[in-house]
Amino acid sequence: MRIQVFSSREDERALYERANQAYGFDITYVSAPLCMENVGQAKGYDAVQILTATRLDEPLAAALAEVGVRYVLTRSAGIDHLDVEALRLHGLFAANVPDYSPSAIAEHTVMLALMLVRHMKRQFEKVGRLDFTMSGLRGKELASMTVGIYGTGRIGQEAARLFRAFGVQVLAYSRHKRENLCKVAHYVSKEELFAQSDLISFHCPLTPQTHHIVDKTAIDAMNPGVFLVNTARGGLFDFAAVRDGLRSGKIAGAALDVYENENRFMRKDKSTEGLNDPVLDELLHMEQVVLTPHVGFYTDEALRHLIETTLYNLHSYASAGACVNEVTRP
Repeated sequence: MRIQVFSSREDERALYERANQAYGFDITYVSAPLCMENVGQAKGYDAVQILTATRLDEPLAAALAEVGVRYVLTRSAGIDHLDVEALRLHGLFAANVPDYSPSAIAEHTVMLALMLVRHMKRQFEKVGRLDFTMSGLRGKELASMTVGIYGTGRIGQEAARLFRAFGVQVLAYSRHKRENLCKVAHYVSKEELFAQSDLISFHCPLTPQTHHIVDKTAIDAMNPGVFLVNTARGGLFDFAAVRDGLRSGKIAGAALDVYENENRFMRKDKSTEGLNDPVLDELLHMEQVVLTPHVGFYTDEALRHLIETTLYNLHSYASAGACVNEVTRP
């Protein structure tokens, strides 16, 4: 089996080589994301590995099939960047990594929440200009708050447990109730979660149903002074509405590891050319907003698991013709 790894980083390649000792695949690395301009490089390969920076739409699926690729391996849990119907149409099989390290993103979530309620951005800025006064730095204790968890998959469950360890009252909303979480969190309706939570953390996938679940109407229904944390997908938020909520004080703070249509700038150095996004520019200049560059997942443990499972998925296709993590199965 020959696999071409797109969006590869030099400092990650040793992990691929180590994981590949169990399989012996012929691996080629390409630094750039897979796109229409470079898809021809995949000719002669059985599989490609991509990240979420690649929007695998119908034209790209057709081009992959044209050059002979059969398998698409996404090194991610989310699959909203894949046109699954287009993959099926062109006879391509695709698999993801549904469970790689819930702790990584859950821990990042709690860190961001603490940064919000303790005004860490303001603290860093004040100390950076040698201002050691306490003006504007009085924070809140998590233990005094009610935290809402929107989405209780693996990551949401772990986040709920971590918040509960701080003595937090945890509310939860999800399409699927997890009985094993009921000792940690109290399940409520979406409306109750918005109305009763002091801080809301989002952990659901991006689907047509969850697109912009945080819009003006949702924000109006939230607690005054609510804190929002999003380490899931940028498209869950209408960021113009979030900005307006921050301006008015309805939202006390927002911590973000994701942004809508972030592929325009994530994984790129935009320091010289700017973002050309007035909403994001304003958010970045707000003291009550913390933005990290979609790195919640990026730990030694999670990366190792992502790579190992990606190569295992290809091994499953090679040895059995099927994969337990397949996302294109009807």
